Amino acid sequence: MVAEKEESPIGMVCHFIAGLLTAFIVLVHPALSIIGFLGFSLYEVMQWIIKGDPPLTELKTFLFGFFLGAFLLKFLIVGTPFF
Repeated sequence: MVAEKEESPIGMVCHFIAGLLTAFIVLVHPALSIIGFLGFSLYEVMQWIIKGDPPLTELKTFLFGFFLGAFLLKFLIVGTPFF
């Protein structure tokens, strides 16, 4: 089992904002959101392989921002053709 590490507050904010932006970019093109998520996931896995930095806390923070962004798109923006 991989032990979780403490993430700095600045890192948490950056991962959260990356998740929000990945959710909001669906307004430009849906494929960009998928590419953004896969790119972030690949970056975190490579960081784990090279530096030994487990990606669990970063992915949780990223996904929290992503799901909050998806929630905002679904319930606060009226008339989007994607939902």
